[in-house]
Amino acid sequence: MGAITKGFAGADCSKTCPGGIRRLWVANQEDVVSITFGVNGEVDAYVMDTGTNFYEIKLKVNTKQLTEDVQVSDDGCTQSVTQTFEGIGSCWNQDVRDLLLEMGKQSCCGIIVIHEENSGETVTWGFLEDLYARLGSGTQTVTGANLTDPNQFTLQIICTTTLDGLKTTFTPGAAGVPITPAP
Repeated sequence: MGAITKGFAGADCSKTCPGGIRRLWVANQEDVVSITFGVNGEVDAYVMDTGTNFYEIKLKVNTKQLTEDVQVSDDGCTQSVTQTFEGIGSCWNQDVRDLLLEMGKQSCCGIIVIHEENSGETVTWGFLEDLYARLGSGTQTVTGANLTDPNQFTLQIICTTTLDGLKTTFTPGAAGVPITPAP
């Protein structure tokens, strides 16, 4: 059984709360050897298999967002959270196509996601057994019809789970994440 253990005091007026996501990293689920959790259940560190890491995906500024949709059954006894990340990248090309195909194939085995919000929060999700993140059907590429049309791709990553993403304690931001920067 669940229990309400605290309320919400409202916004902290001494802090700004900008929307959007600053950076995004993904990793193959099987490349994560172990996850270290803190005393409050937050992720402290990922231990990666030799030669593997999280890969940064750079997308257009002010196009990245995460939506969490909480579903509760009619009797109130079962809950799920669907996390949907969407962002837009510039200039569809073979590198983008390769990334999207790799992510599509990896969806069967699981993708683990870390994102850093513009507020400074770093969140990880998609790491629970059998509840990994996957490439969403909203992923698409559009070359445009005219020279002035946007040539871009939309990346969608979805995870349906029983828990929301856990706050990480990587400090500052994602400095503790074993990452490979985007080329």
